This record gives sequence, C-alpha cells and structure tokens, in this order.
Amino acid sequence: MKYIKFNKSTGDIVANLTVDPSLVSMYTDDSYDIVEIENQVEMSSYWVSNKKILPKQTLTLNSTGTFIPNQLSIITNAPTDCWFRIRGTSDLNFSEVIKKPTSQGNLTYNFPNSGKYIISTIGKYISAPLEIEVAGLDTIKLNRCAEVNVKKQEVINSGFMWNSVKLDSDTGAQASINFAISNINGGQVLPENFYWTSFDNVNIPMTAQDMLDMASALATFLFNVHDKASELKALINGMANIDDVLSLDINANWPN
Repeated sequence: MKYIKFNKSTGDIVANLTVDPSLVSMYTDDSYDIVEIENQVEMSSYWVSNKKILPKQTLTLNSTGTFIPNQLSIITNAPTDCWFRIRGTSDLNFSEVIKKPTSQGNLTYNFPNSGKYIISTIGKYISAPLEIEVAGLDTIKLNRCAEVNVKKQEVINSGFMWNSVKLDSDTGAQASINFAISNINGGQVLPENFYWTSFDNVNIPMTAQDMLDMASALATFLFNVHDKASELKALINGMANIDDVLSLDINANWPN
C-alpha cells in the first residue's frame, strides 16, 4: 500500500511510503502520522490538514533585513497558521528550528551565533527560501562606525559659520579656499571688489585678511568635525554590548 508520512503539527509531508498495512504503526508516533494514497505525492507542492491532502498556498516573505543575535523579529506580516524552518548554512554548527509566528504575524528567534541562516516555509505555505545574515558585535561596530563616517560627511557638507555668515565647506569649497589662500600667501593681490559667495548664495566682500581668517575658521571646523567622529568611533569600539552600540546617539552635538 502507498502512504504519505506527515508532521501532525505542521502538516508538512516528509515521505512517500510503500509499506505493508500491517507495518503502518511503525511509521506513526506522537509527531508523525500517515495517510493512504493512490499515487505518490509531490511533497513540495502539498500538505496535510485533518488527513486531507491539499495544495500548498504561495507566500511571499517580508523580511526585516540583516539581523543581530538579540534582535528577534525576522519575518513580518506572516499568516499566523504558517510554520517556518530555520536552518544554518554549512559553516554554522546549527541544525534547524521549527517555529510559528506570533499572533501579530512576526517570526521571532534569538539566534545563538552570527552567520548566515536559511528561512523557509513548511506545511500549508510554500515560498522562496530567504537567506539572512546574523551580525555579531564586531560587524555591528563596523556598521555603526560607517554610519559615523556618513554623518561626518553630512556635517562637513552642511557648511560652517564665520563672522555670522554660513559658508560652504564641502570638498569643492575646501579646494577653492585652499587655492585662494595659496595665492595670497604667494603674494598675489586679490582682485578689486573681491568677494566670496556664502552658503545661501550671497556675495560677501572679502579682504586678504578676511580670507585668511575664514580659512582658519574652516580648518578649526573641519578638525572639530573629525575630532567628534573619532570620539564616537572610540566609544563604539570600546563597547562590549550590542545594545549599547546600537543605542549610541551618533547624531547629537556635532560642530556647526
């Protein structure tokens, strides 16, 4: 006789069987049961509910991204009758875990190690496997330091103040100011009615001394921004807890 063996909890079909009816009890236990069939079943396309063989429903997984060991939400807005299999890739000492989502449809799991995991549906639903990467403390630190670099550049590009005037301080502006200062220090006389255009596109009359003073203010601003970034990175790299690294405010108290 032909049978399928399925998981009682998930309805996932795990095997097609051809066995003597007298031996059926050997294939059932607290976790698994069997159903008699006429023809073998494509296990990846069907599941069992109340001993009825039904076609699986297609499901698109909504992932929350790259995860960390103590971040629990993996999948969001999943059907609450869905079952998931979490497996580690070959480089991880992790076999598998079978879990259901919460009543809000969120799959939660506290990963024991950093590395790559595969999430797939079993039972009623079928979906493309989802590969996620669980980041450890060192990776989180690198990511946060990269965020500091982005914030640093954002602050630099936002301009600096000199004599109550906001001036450009991006890479192009730095090159223009350095070029002008180099010419002044080389003895070149500024053109008559020389001016410098502000961040807000207002022309500001400038003398050679004004330019030197402005360049000095820019240098101080750039150093202070660099110093703030270095301070934040030192804090991040000195932390031993992922929560502390993630909760550090990297947006406050930058020079302006």
